[in-house]
Amino acid sequence: MTTPASADPHAAPGPGCLSYALLVAAGLWAIAASVTAQVVAWYLDQALLISGQEMPSLVWLPISWGHVLLLALPLGLLAFLATTPRLRAVYRAWALAIAFIAVLAFPRALPRTASQPAALAQILLSLLCASALLACSVRRRRAAVPSAGRARPAGVAPALILAPLVAAPFLLWGALGSPLDTLLDLSAGLSLGLFAGLLVDRLAPPAHGLEASLGAGRAGGLALAAWGAVVTFAILGAGFGFGGSQLLLLIVLPPLGLAAGALAVRAHRATPPRSAWLAVTLLVGLATGAALALVDPDELVLVLGEHEILAWATRAAWSAFGLALLAGLLALGLAAFARGPVSGRGIRPAGWAGAALAGLAALGLYALAGQPGFYGERLFVILRDQAD
Repeated sequence: MTTPASADPHAAPGPGCLSYALLVAAGLWAIAASVTAQVVAWYLDQALLISGQEMPSLVWLPISWGHVLLLALPLGLLAFLATTPRLRAVYRAWALAIAFIAVLAFPRALPRTASQPAALAQILLSLLCASALLACSVRRRRAAVPSAGRARPAGVAPALILAPLVAAPFLLWGALGSPLDTLLDLSAGLSLGLFAGLLVDRLAPPAHGLEASLGAGRAGGLALAAWGAVVTFAILGAGFGFGGSQLLLLIVLPPLGLAAGALAVRAHRATPPRSAWLAVTLLVGLATGAALALVDPDELVLVLGEHEILAWATRAAWSAFGLALLAGLLALGLAAFARGPVSGRGIRPAGWAGAALAGLAALGLYALAGQPGFYGERLFVILRDQAD
């Protein structure tokens, strides 16, 4: 008679309830500290602006690094002390996200109106960090499983269905800037998505992503992967925005962690195991790109009064939050109750058809109910001598 794997007397004991409670508490601290640091700093900036002064842009460097210290001290210690792979994987993901936003603090030292140079700096720094993360992940995977091949991406079609859904409020109530602004903002969003995708999918040994290293069963592994992604996206959103757009990303990105965790779990349970980095890249990148491209950070100021761009942007962000939360809960339910191995071959045509319909619906919403076109900065010339 064969002894079940779960009854192996030599198996390493899993973490207890206290360890999971500490993980949840640490994640809540990371979210609360991120929200508090960014909201307080932004309101201080707005108060000075209303009083006729302006906070020097260089002040955002110590503010951002202070936020990093608030997160790094407890979470870095937990990442160092964690002994079980399932928890160490999550803590390491959070630690790498903190290191990422420490690097991304430099673009915030640029002047408020330098949104294009800031976006370009964000793109370059994000790609640099993503390249370093990819190199480390490949080296760790080869060391753990020398014969392991490259896993094929999975979950792309579901990600392309969810991304237009989350971006819909911004398409409805936002407006694009100049063509160059749009290109830079979309590229910045996708560069952040790339880092997020690699972080969620490639971090933990044996290179099957977060959930594969958790080993806590179907529901437990899914919950840990989703919670790890939620907190990771909150950290990334708080440290990535510029000129107030970080507040929008703090609202939009965290609920996307539910769907990202579900996509990663489904991909890693496929036969053979697949990767979810491309799906998460598109999901996070397109949602972030929409928030950045369709809202001008220069207009996110209290001095303009009510019923201006700040109010519409906030409405769009909270609407996107609700849509992302509902979609994430649905994705988690589907991943939790799915039975048997996942191949993905039977749903490819339906998935791609759904992605095409979602994209067309988003374009139709933007063309018919939104503000289509480009609305970049315009130069107004006021003559000294006015005509009668």
